[in-house]
Amino acid sequence: MASDPTIQDANLGKIFDALDVTKDGIISAADFTALAEGVVAQLVPDAEEHRRQDITTSFLGWWAQIERDADADGDGQVSREEFITATEAGLAGNPEYLDEAYAKLAETVFEALDRNGDGEISRDEYIALYLSAEVSAEIAATAFERIDQNGDGVIDYAEFRAALQELFTTSDSAAPGAGLLG
Repeated sequence: MASDPTIQDANLGKIFDALDVTKDGIISAADFTALAEGVVAQLVPDAEEHRRQDITTSFLGWWAQIERDADADGDGQVSREEFITATEAGLAGNPEYLDEAYAKLAETVFEALDRNGDGEISRDEYIALYLSAEVSAEIAATAFERIDQNGDGVIDYAEFRAALQELFTTSDSAAPGAGLLG
């Protein structure tokens, strides 16, 4: 396994880029609202209001944590540098940081992806997530193959959460989560 500390920095930068829906070099509540709207439109367009609200609330909850930890100047916006610095500090200083940051969001998005409620995400369901965040189907397909560790053609919740955690934490280029965003 190849360990390279720049992989974590690169992945955090890719996460920031995916969160920066407006592509203005900062993230704010508006970006997270737009992400939630994209997920709802792509994944659960006919869902009940409470389910759509759960998705929006989960995205805005993650934004609140990012804003609390990363908005050094209190302007309601977080730069790429602020995001990466705060995320690395959070990961280094608190073993529960990721669970605090996005556990509810991961669960909510998994449930939205799992349209038939069987506890698994199909390849098509997974690609729909990437398309909702304007990430290419090619990157999504590659990521799906990496995450599906047991090769059964679906992603279960354990595989999903493990890959998300690796996206934030790994310095191993061979780790399934290392290439989630290309």
